[in-house]
Amino acid sequence: MTPPPADDRPTDGDDQLTDGDDQLTDGDDQLTDGDDQLTDGDDQPTDTRSESDRADDAIEPPTQTVDSVESTQPPAASDTVSTAPTTHSSSETSAAAGEAAVDSKWWYAVAAVPLYVLVGIVGGVFAVALFVFGIAVDVGGGMGLATGLIVVLLTLGVIGYALAGLALSILFPAGIYLDAKAVAAADVAWEPDAVLYLLVAAASVVLSAFTLSAVVALYYLYRRNSAVGVP
Repeated sequence: MTPPPADDRPTDGDDQLTDGDDQLTDGDDQLTDGDDQLTDGDDQPTDTRSESDRADDAIEPPTQTVDSVESTQPPAASDTVSTAPTTHSSSETSAAAGEAAVDSKWWYAVAAVPLYVLVGIVGGVFAVALFVFGIAVDVGGGMGLATGLIVVLLTLGVIGYALAGLALSILFPAGIYLDAKAVAAADVAWEPDAVLYLLVAAASVVLSAFTLSAVVALYYLYRRNSAVGVP
């Protein structure tokens, strides 16, 4: 058997080289496809956060600082209640200090004037009612004894009331003068004119029989209470 010609061998080598080139070409195509896939992956945005971080971003509850909560709270009730005893005690202290500063009890004579007028009004109504009762008893068979007894009692009452008024007509002007003088000399917010009050008190006693004297006395006691705390 004769060997093949020499020219046919190179032809087989050429076919093998051609097949190798085709394989390389297929590999290049595969690499090209891989590069395209990588390029598509790079185009997509990446989110490297964990699922817990994304959940926190999705639902974030509103926060409120401690300072804002404290500022919205109302003041404590204990602070409001605690101020009341302090105010009351300070007013009592100022009144006690004013009473100690004024060393005078003559205001009792001033306070007796309104009481004297009140007793006169009530006594007059009682005297009329008692006199009417005595007349009714005498008409019923008392033979004038009830009326006579009532007249004697009323006379004694009028005499006693008149004597008290006579004493008070002297004590009232003197008492308001001496007390106003003591208040003016003390370290208080009111400085009454003692001479003026003396003249007004005396004129009210003489001209009105204690009717206007009660008004003067009440006004003086009101001013004295505002400045001294007594009566």
